[in-house]
Amino acid sequence: MHRLASSVTIPTHEQASCDLLVFRLGTERYALPTSKVREIARPTRITPVPGTPAELPGIVSHHGTLLPVVDARPLLGLAFEPATRTSRLIALQCGDIELALVADEVFDLIALPLSAFEALPSGLDLARAQLLAGIAVLDEQPLALLDLNALITMVCNGA
Repeated sequence: MHRLASSVTIPTHEQASCDLLVFRLGTERYALPTSKVREIARPTRITPVPGTPAELPGIVSHHGTLLPVVDARPLLGLAFEPATRTSRLIALQCGDIELALVADEVFDLIALPLSAFEALPSGLDLARAQLLAGIAVLDEQPLALLDLNALITMVCNGA
C-alpha cells in the first residue's frame, strides 16, 4: 500500500482488485467488469433484424430503449443454445454504446485481485484471443475476462 500525505490509501498493483460479474456461455465461465453492467434481466422477446449476423440475433426493448442483442457464442466458437429458465440478458454500457449480452446463466458478483489474471495461452484461437483480456482460475475452474471494447469492435466490423 502507498500512503499519501492526506492519508488516502492507494492499492498497489498486486493488491488492486476488480469487481466482476461472472456468467456462463455454453460450458465456459466468463467475467465482465461490474462498472459496465447496468442491469441483468430475464430474456424478453428478441425482435430479429433481417440481414444481421448470428452474433446479432436482434433487438430488445429495455425500459423504452431499443438495445442491440449480442450473442458472443459464435465469436467465441461456442455452439448455440436455446434460451432456458437460467438465461439472462446483461444490459451493458461501454462509453456511448449500450447493448444486451446473451448469457446462458449469471452466477455472481465477485472481487478478484488483478494479480489473479494471467496472460492468454499462446495456443489460443486468434479470434477467441482477440475477445479476451486475461484468464484467472476461480474455484479450480478457468474464468475468462471478456474484453467488452474488443467485442463491440468485432461486432461493429462484422466479425
